[in-house]
Amino acid sequence: MDGLKKKSVLITGGARRIGRHIALAMARAGADVAFTYLSSERQAHQTLVDLAGHGRRTLALRCDVSDQDSVQATVKEVLYEFGKLYVLVNNAALFESVDFEQMTPAQWDRMFASNARGPFLVSQAAAKALRRRRGRIINIGSLGGVRPWAEHAHYCASKAAVTMLTEVMAKALAPRIAVNC
Repeated sequence: MDGLKKKSVLITGGARRIGRHIALAMARAGADVAFTYLSSERQAHQTLVDLAGHGRRTLALRCDVSDQDSVQATVKEVLYEFGKLYVLVNNAALFESVDFEQMTPAQWDRMFASNARGPFLVSQAAAKALRRRRGRIINIGSLGGVRPWAEHAHYCASKAAVTMLTEVMAKALAPRIAVNC
């Protein structure tokens, strides 16, 4: 983590849970941290307060990772504030339990929009800036992407898509951008 000193990172879904812990770890390692949130404004504010104690620049941005305009505006703002980007962590995701036979197409589409389309859009928007710095993209996967969970068909399928997207991006963006899941 010493390699993060004075480098900038963007974490999607960084206001709470896993994303919050990633943001705090990055700040402890000396990185400037930007993170997104969608509806957790209160938690985003608290995460900003907690990040401030590490003496690095921080930024919280409301972003719908499934919306291309929102994503592009977010990446543009991060680059405006920090000037560069070294690491992208695609963490934002939905999770819910639904009986397979009760699942609606809208639930399926919403899960894929967040969990698979989101990492695609954010990675694509950040690729140019990451390429300049020989940056990294980290997609947060799940055991649900490799093991079937009966009441999480849409979640499991979306995380399996993230795993494959990671493999494709690793080839497509190499050697200037490293991509892992």
